[in-house]
Amino acid sequence: MNIKINRFELTLNAIGIGVSFICFFHCLLVITIFLGLIGSNIHIIDFFEDDLNHFILIAASFFIAFFSQIRSRTINNSKIQKIIISNKKILIIGGSLLSLSFFVSEIFSELLIILGAFTLLSMHMNRLLNLYRK
Repeated sequence: MNIKINRFELTLNAIGIGVSFICFFHCLLVITIFLGLIGSNIHIIDFFEDDLNHFILIAASFFIAFFSQIRSRTINNSKIQKIIISNKKILIIGGSLLSLSFFVSEIFSELLIILGAFTLLSMHMNRLLNLYRK
């Protein structure tokens, strides 16, 4: 396998881990604030209260997850390339949970984002572990 592709995969999955972790951590903060476990004077919460910023982070998380799972393989030693998407089920589940978060409100939206972000985070971690095992 080409080292450049491995670096590209590594970079995309590392970025995906970062974005998914930000989603996951933000939603955990919102829930702990909602439950009254911590104060609401954390300024990063204000940034994500804007619906556009929220949408951009979720969309970025999904698209990075999608593009980080695309592989290409040569078919029967010919010049024809076959495109393969790894971890399809996990990607569909995580993307569905993130997408559903737009159709529910308040705490239910945050719970769906936590589950979706955690699903995509685990997918990226699994892919990175597989890259290091090769």
